[in-house]
Amino acid sequence: MRGCSKENAMGEGTIYFVRHGQTHSNAMRIYAGRSDEGLTAEGRRQAEEMAEAVCGWGVSTVYTSPIRRAVQTARILNSRIKKEIVVEERLTEIRMGPWEGMSEDEVAKSFPEEYNTWLKTPADLRLEGRETLDELRRRALEGVERILARTPGVPCLAVTHVAVIRCLYLHFNDLPLNLYKTIEVPNLSVFRLTSTDGCRKMVRIK
Repeated sequence: MRGCSKENAMGEGTIYFVRHGQTHSNAMRIYAGRSDEGLTAEGRRQAEEMAEAVCGWGVSTVYTSPIRRAVQTARILNSRIKKEIVVEERLTEIRMGPWEGMSEDEVAKSFPEEYNTWLKTPADLRLEGRETLDELRRRALEGVERILARTPGVPCLAVTHVAVIRCLYLHFNDLPLNLYKTIEVPNLSVFRLTSTDGCRKMVRIK
């Protein structure tokens, strides 16, 4: 079992990271990026099903990415606990650059070398207009710091995206970003980050 990650600058608390519900792009394997796409009927159902479980987490505040699919999910998850919803810009999805709106097959055909890098060593991918995994990791960590500073010592919920969750999970488990593709993050999966006495640990709980 891995130990915890030491992050001296961070405050204490618990954050439940939840990936938003299903979208059309998810179902069709399209890179949605920061598009304003909303939830499908299945995505809304997934969030409604999860809303009851959220009641048992003792959440004080709900944070969300500013992207529509995340905001919709956050509102549904908050429907029973009725806490303050705060938009945290640093929880937004990875900037996809020229790949946004393209399917995986289209990217493989139009960007064969870059796509091969993305599949094998994703942290090494450099593409104009696209955020790197390390840039995303650093930005997401700033978001974590802001959340823990704003609501110290109490559990919070953060609705975000697959790339953010993967990068944070790898960081807090001291794993290399090139393992990005090995981390499964289905819609409405839940990862819990605990921050206590300088020790940070992130695990998947659903």
